[in-house]
Amino acid sequence: MWSGPRDPSSWLESAVSKILAARQLLNSNKTPLLSHIDLADFFHGADFFVALKQDAA
Repeated sequence: MWSGPRDPSSWLESAVSKILAARQLLNSNKTPLLSHIDLADFFHGADFFVALKQDAA
């Protein structure tokens, strides 16, 4: 069953904000590889480093 929070609204808000950030990146006139990309719009930094630490172990 669902292992997330009882109220999924915070998860949904986060998912929508990430989708909007990705859409904004795709719709920008800049070349994505040459422009500044804020990875915080897409990833939770702490989770990334925990996964990296586990992978390196």
